[in-house]
Amino acid sequence: PRSTIVANAVRFRREMLRRQVAVQFDRELGALGRRERDEIVDAIDVLCSIEGIELLAATGRHTPARTRRTLTRAITAIVSSAEGNPRECPRE
Repeated sequence: PRSTIVANAVRFRREMLRRQVAVQFDRELGALGRRERDEIVDAIDVLCSIEGIELLAATGRHTPARTRRTLTRAITAIVSSAEGNPRECPRE
């Protein structure tokens, strides 16, 4: 926490990954207002973060396939709620 170089690198990486989420879901979220879009991007960013994925893995109940299904279900629900059109999550 005391290293400016490390803190800047971590901040840069987090911002880059958040931008990737925004670009990936631009089609689904493009018609939303800025505030709602930012909140949804934030939620997806948290779900897809290394910390979020590690939290699922740490329980010992989540295989990589189950983790993928869990994240897909959560992201689909979030995006569907923004579109005002809840949908079923895709099945593997």
